[in-house]
Amino acid sequence: MPSLTFQLGDLSIRLQNYPEARMYLEESLALSKKTGYKRIIPNIYKHLAELDSAEGNYSLALEHYKCIPFMTTACLTRKATTRYPG
Repeated sequence: MPSLTFQLGDLSIRLQNYPEARMYLEESLALSKKTGYKRIIPNIYKHLAELDSAEGNYSLALEHYKCIPFMTTACLTRKATTRYPG
């Protein structure tokens, strides 16, 4: 389910429907955290950062970009027991 809402968010960004994109990406992030499907989380943060940039919200884009390396490392090492930002 998180991957489906992520894909809908990605499509909404491409169609420049930013409010809908944010809704889907935030839903995907919440579902990923809830279900433990951490593999997709770095991509969600990347898309949120791109969305923030497209909307001109550069400070929030920076915050989302900062989450990407942390989540990638946590996913690759499988030591995701530490609480992650967001």
